[in-house]
Amino acid sequence: MARPVVLGAIVGVLAVLLLSLSGPMVLTNSATSHSLGAQPSVSPAVAPSPNPFFTDMAASVALGGPNLTSTWASASPNASSFALDPEYSCPAPGGSMWVPDFGGNRLLEFKPPFASGESASVVLGQSTFAGTQGNTTATGLYGPGACTTDAHGDLWVTDWYNSRVLEYVPPFTTGMAASLVLGQATFVAGAPGTSATTLADPVGLAFDPQGDLWVADSSNNRVVEYVPPFSDGMHASLVLGQTNFTSRAAGLTAANLSYPIDLVVSDGVLWVADYSNDRVVGFSAPFSTGEGATYLLGQSSFAGSGATGPGAFVDADSVAVDVRGDLWVADSGGNRVVEFLPPFSLFENASLAIGQTSLTATTFGLTATTLHYPLGAFVAPNGALWVTDGQNGRVLEYVPSIYHVTFAAAGLPATTNLTVLVGGTASSGPGPNLTVSEVNGSYAWSVPVISGYALSPTSGNVTVNGHSVTVVLTVTRVTYTVTFSALGLPAMTNWTVTLGGVTHNSSTNASISFTEANGTYLFSAATVAGYNVTPTHGSVVVRGASQDVAVGFSLIPSSAGGGSSSPFSTTVTVLLIVVAAVAGLVVGLLVGLLLGRRRKGGAAAPAAPWAPPMGSPGSPPAGGPTQLPPPPPPGPDAPPPGATG
Repeated sequence: MARPVVLGAIVGVLAVLLLSLSGPMVLTNSATSHSLGAQPSVSPAVAPSPNPFFTDMAASVALGGPNLTSTWASASPNASSFALDPEYSCPAPGGSMWVPDFGGNRLLEFKPPFASGESASVVLGQSTFAGTQGNTTATGLYGPGACTTDAHGDLWVTDWYNSRVLEYVPPFTTGMAASLVLGQATFVAGAPGTSATTLADPVGLAFDPQGDLWVADSSNNRVVEYVPPFSDGMHASLVLGQTNFTSRAAGLTAANLSYPIDLVVSDGVLWVADYSNDRVVGFSAPFSTGEGATYLLGQSSFAGSGATGPGAFVDADSVAVDVRGDLWVADSGGNRVVEFLPPFSLFENASLAIGQTSLTATTFGLTATTLHYPLGAFVAPNGALWVTDGQNGRVLEYVPSIYHVTFAAAGLPATTNLTVLVGGTASSGPGPNLTVSEVNGSYAWSVPVISGYALSPTSGNVTVNGHSVTVVLTVTRVTYTVTFSALGLPAMTNWTVTLGGVTHNSSTNASISFTEANGTYLFSAATVAGYNVTPTHGSVVVRGASQDVAVGFSLIPSSAGGGSSSPFSTTVTVLLIVVAAVAGLVVGLLVGLLLGRRRKGGAAAPAAPWAPPMGSPGSPPAGGPTQLPPPPPPGPDAPPPGATG
């Protein structure tokens, strides 16, 4: 009987457990994202723009003359003409051009747009455009040689005969007074000197990136540096070409100079036009008094002289560096302006010659392609080359033959490539701006589609005619919808999704949508009480189309009905399971008892002494004597032996 009882109890407990563990079907949906695949990106290296100047190039504009083949230079200049010797011109903020009219003892300002024969707008050093008298005052000049501007827009001028440097503070007006003087203690002193506070016939001057002022102190055969803040008659802080501030001897070594006439500081190198030595030398930073030069152009050695050929100078009269890093030298005695290309090497050849038909020609002339003793040359911020043509009494502008065409797509990320086809040639580079170089002419252009962005216009025509051009493109970010849908979540249930760091939620189990441009975005779905979430996180790739992502929710068994479980409900659930188990045990016991009772009641008492059937185990052999078993013992109620009824 024990075995059936135990078996029934086990069956009952298993049934209860199966019933308690059963629940609703779990519906799980995995998020799916569809990618169009990685888009190929093309970003070829953009070649540097070609040199916009060339040998025997023609000038475009002549200041100081009515045209490119004649001059107005005279001893009685006016607002549109010079005396016979204009010097080292300089550009000013806003695009103006200042020209020191050495023979006219004045400084003239010309404003763009420039045209041959135009009149100056302002004159300094004289009270009128007709004045030419040299003076040693705050308002006068006596042989101005060169000019430059500082970071504040102040104008600085070397006053050669007065052996001084003057500063003018804008706004500029005709006849205005200078505000500061270097090289002299006062505005009425003009004697040359050889000391830390005096100068002797200064010409070229320039500022370095730190704001220090460098001056070519020509007759002292040296270059001096002034460190701000500037003050009248202040001491120079450093000298090159000499070992101290009181020596002035010329020399032909790496550490000496002989009538240095112009200079410029570029990329850590101070370049000096060493006029009487027919060379250009470069001193490397950090600078120190008496240091030797490390770069040399125009001669084959620092002790050399009399060199000839395409890399030699007749007179090195000025030096300048353009935005490309190219070095320009006015070779006045050679009637030409030459350009040298970096990296600079000893006695390298010039790359081109303005004013001549070849690198070895030295003929002078008065035409659009010739020069006569040019004194200064530089490339202005707008890319034009300006040359002071001294003996022709004019200043020439050479307009580059190659200009920049810039496609400006403001709003396009720097990490996104911009490709433009101009005249059938494709150029590509990182946004938002792309610049190509073209010669004068008209060009059809187009912009291929940029994934994730719409540009307008996408095509057109651009005309290059003597200046750079900018084409403005309007950029609109193209976006797509990323929709997340909840599956298996009851209505009116709040749920939340975070995509790309932005979180949105829905309180009604509605879909949650985001607006995104092309790209890959990480997402995460917040858990909802009582439900499992699949997936909890992942990524979505947007490539030119909207995306749908399914998020599956399944009811957690311990929270049947969709609600969260509490300690009370948990306790009740446990009690119900225990009760069900006990009931199953009781049922099993009852089933066992019934089975046992049925087996006991169905057995009949033998009517005769028991003998196993013939042939069964323990039966006697066939045909043998039959032996009866002994009678059973008397039962407890049997009469004693011998008793009779």
